[in-house]
Amino acid sequence: MLMIWLSMPAAKAQGINFGNMLRNALSPAAAQCRTLLAWVRTQPPAAASPDAAAEPRRRHMLEPRGLDARTTHLLSDEVFAKHFGKPYEQLTMQDFRTFQQETARACMQGGEFTPAEWQTVQTLWNQHQHARLVQGLQARRAQLEASEREAATAKSEVNQLADELMQAQPGAMTLARLQAIRDRGKAVVPKAGIDAQQAFDAAYQQAVHAVVPTLLRQRLNEALAQARSGDDLAALARARESVIAQASGFGVAIAGDDPALVALQRREQELTLAAAEAERRELAAFADGLPGLEAGVAWHRRFQSRWGSAAGRTPGELGAVHADFRQRREAVLARVGVQLIRAVQQSTSVAEAQSSVARYTLPFESHHPSVQAMVAAVEERLKLIERNEALGRATAPGSAQLAAAPPPQAAAPAALRMSAPPAEASRPGEPSEEVMYELVRTKFDNAAKRVKGLYDQCAGGGDRNNPVNAMMCLGLNMQRGMTGGAAAAPTRIVKFAKIGCEKSPSRPGYNCEYEIQTDSPINKQFASMTGFQLDQAGFGQARFVRNRDGLWLMITGE
Repeated sequence: MLMIWLSMPAAKAQGINFGNMLRNALSPAAAQCRTLLAWVRTQPPAAASPDAAAEPRRRHMLEPRGLDARTTHLLSDEVFAKHFGKPYEQLTMQDFRTFQQETARACMQGGEFTPAEWQTVQTLWNQHQHARLVQGLQARRAQLEASEREAATAKSEVNQLADELMQAQPGAMTLARLQAIRDRGKAVVPKAGIDAQQAFDAAYQQAVHAVVPTLLRQRLNEALAQARSGDDLAALARARESVIAQASGFGVAIAGDDPALVALQRREQELTLAAAEAERRELAAFADGLPGLEAGVAWHRRFQSRWGSAAGRTPGELGAVHADFRQRREAVLARVGVQLIRAVQQSTSVAEAQSSVARYTLPFESHHPSVQAMVAAVEERLKLIERNEALGRATAPGSAQLAAAPPPQAAAPAALRMSAPPAEASRPGEPSEEVMYELVRTKFDNAAKRVKGLYDQCAGGGDRNNPVNAMMCLGLNMQRGMTGGAAAAPTRIVKFAKIGCEKSPSRPGYNCEYEIQTDSPINKQFASMTGFQLDQAGFGQARFVRNRDGLWLMITGE
């Protein structure tokens, strides 16, 4: 019995052609080969939509794993059923058996297939691959359906947004709502298709030009109506800057001669002039000397918090006030250099001494000679307070005196140093407790300077081409990383007490013992660097001897 195979349903669908039927009846395998050849050479139609450039990427996203675009096209219902009379999913084991036993032999004898075409036919007409390919087609169909549902939902939402934009009026539409529509449109428009995107873009541009300028002018007018004093200058500036920024963000422009913008700028200028006059009157009422400097510090902080940005925008008004203030401060500082030093000398605690500079001066005045002299005085005062605290003594106000009064117009730091070391330094006999403290503290300071110099040397490449220096820098860098570079800061003596001294029996000077506590432990490395001989309880010893100038020296490590 002749087997017509799958070509009969296709013939019925296309109308009866008795000539073809006769040839197919005489050689059904050859007829099936021709059908296979026509099918395998079917090409996917070219994308005709304006979004054709995105079509390959979209198809790739929808292709199930293992099915490329050509395979998906050949196995689609519209292509496969057209040639073989039923969908690919409905192929039976008999269909595959007939292909393997009859059709394949006839096709190979005919020799019309290219190797690539015949490989495609064998792959797709393979009963072992059929289940996997059907599963892939079903997955693709589910993806397409989901994509179509998503596109329909997105298109419906885009149309609603476009309708809202088309009806936008300044009284009913706000800038926030317009921005929300724009942001939502960016999320859903790409899913809705090119037509929906074009409709949305047109509606959005129409709404922006119809609504945004009017709403921005309303905001300017509202800010202008609320501006009654200089306190409202910042609000005016924020409103103006916000309007300009939002106009740019929406793609529209507020002209520089727009009446609302011109009115707001005019009001800004009026309030700025009034504020500048009020600030000048306050500055004129300041007292001279230290009270005026202290009041100026408080004024400057308030001025910066209120008008800092405004001063930068209007250098002719508030900016001029600030410039006048700085010039006046220059003159006052030059006159009160001695008073600043005496104010430092009234400090009786570390906190009071440290805060005295910020009490009377401002950061931009740090290079002024009087301020530099004051900073030097603070350092000396801190040393005095720390020494007295270590020795268990109170520091009285003004206990240190100036060596000489500085010239009023040239308060140089060198002329404002504290007096010479205490009178006990030149007293005959063994060294006093104060002398011993000063010499120990000097050793700490020198050790810190040496460590800092080594840090700088290693950081500057001092270890290059020198193995010894390289090892030293390696250890220093490790120690610096673990301690944060604390060794480069002078060690503070918390407690110091002289225990006693005796005349050295064989060498000049006195062998003295003392008790010491510091704010950081004195480890072996630091002890070797400074030469200190300290036990675990904090007791140390050294030989103290005078030099030819009568000054005490401290000798350790003997």
